[in-house]
Amino acid sequence: MTEFSTPVLPLCNGIYGILTALDEKRSSYVKPDQSPVTLADLSVQVFIIDWITRHFPGDYIIAEERSSGATSADLRRFIEDHPSLYPDLTRSPDVVLDDQGRSATGPVWYIDPIDGTKGYLRREQFAVAISRYDSTGEPLLACLYCPNLPFPTLDSAQKGSLFYWETGKKPVQLSLQTPDDVQILPLSPSVSALATSVEKSHGNAPVAQQVANDLGLQVIEMDSQAKYGLLLRGEASAYLRYPTDSVYLEKTWDHAAGAALLRAAGGTVTEVTGDPVVIRRTATLEKPNGVAATLGIDHQSLIQSIRNHT
Repeated sequence: MTEFSTPVLPLCNGIYGILTALDEKRSSYVKPDQSPVTLADLSVQVFIIDWITRHFPGDYIIAEERSSGATSADLRRFIEDHPSLYPDLTRSPDVVLDDQGRSATGPVWYIDPIDGTKGYLRREQFAVAISRYDSTGEPLLACLYCPNLPFPTLDSAQKGSLFYWETGKKPVQLSLQTPDDVQILPLSPSVSALATSVEKSHGNAPVAQQVANDLGLQVIEMDSQAKYGLLLRGEASAYLRYPTDSVYLEKTWDHAAGAALLRAAGGTVTEVTGDPVVIRRTATLEKPNGVAATLGIDHQSLIQSIRNHT
């Protein structure tokens, strides 16, 4: 790995340590929007933000989770009981959790500490999604750590798969178990599939099935931005998150890392209308148009099929 990317390995190893310590504590709380949040979401976000504020003290931060009276005691207790997992933490966990950085105009980080919380609770796929963009909306760095997605050359998930890219470099895939085994992305296609959400509230399943039929693709249902990882390593050709209504705005942290990685690998990421996905300095995308992505097949064919069925 390059000198600049070296800190990402200890960062992800630290996250793995936190997830391991929480392996038997997967209960969830309910947020005001009725979505689940776990102690893992909060504990991992504290670890990531603390790392960012020490290594990039002038940057802005947009992260999914916020402190809450319902969770602060459990979060504080976990960190107090596991000081070796937070060797550099000097501030209150609630303060770190809500830290939005120091600059409103410089580079910005988008963080989803546990993307696919329901997948995490089911012990299926989830991702730790971290990305850094410049002030104009161009990506600088993207990291997707998928602890339950087996690395291709290993027999089991072990420590999962890490997808990483930084500006000026090629995107790569590696395992925390064997970090010297670095694979340049994209990998050769091995499966013709359309990746879509497990949760029916996250996408229009009938539209996804019709589009898959048009393009001759099987449907793979999976939680989180791990779906972007499937495209990167040739285990899917397309990704579709078609909106279930005309109001919902996709969260920026749900796509910023995956979109940056896929584009760096030569893929295409747009709204389902074919318009560009614009990553702004906000928590949501600009329009309620969902997201469509391809790698290795004609993107316009995907967009046209979507139009034919909507």
